[in-house]
Amino acid sequence: MLIRASKLKSRAKQLFILLGIITMKITDAEKAYRQIKKQIVTTKLSPGALISETDMMSELALGRTPVREAMKQLEADNLVTITPRRGMFVTDITVTDLTQIFEVRAEIEPLAVRLATQRMTQKQLAQLRHLAEEYKDADPTCSIWIVIFMFCWEKALIMIFC
Repeated sequence: MLIRASKLKSRAKQLFILLGIITMKITDAEKAYRQIKKQIVTTKLSPGALISETDMMSELALGRTPVREAMKQLEADNLVTITPRRGMFVTDITVTDLTQIFEVRAEIEPLAVRLATQRMTQKQLAQLRHLAEEYKDADPTCSIWIVIFMFCWEKALIMIFC
């Protein structure tokens, strides 16, 4: 199955790089995206918090352009809200949002596991075990589910979740 790297979101790119399916240089914008996203997911940047572009540039030791590109991607992922002349804010998440996320995951994750177990080779199973071990102590923005979605070879799941 061929998937164009340009169509993949950052977690999928990271996984494909780990699996040796694609190689690519990680850009400064991608580094900024990952680091800011990690801060949001771990609530170091709490919901509703104002994100200072200048502070991010200083903290990440990156220029304005990569930080802005990262913020645009985070906005596309609904993690950040950019309001002209007001600033950039971490998007609030409601109980309803969380409930909907968990409801969808409860339906999709078993499907992905079933498809992956039916379709993966022994070599891929070994890779999955290895990645599961690596991911168990990894940052919370990394998910073993990305690996499972990749191995189920269901293009729709890959494009939606990765």
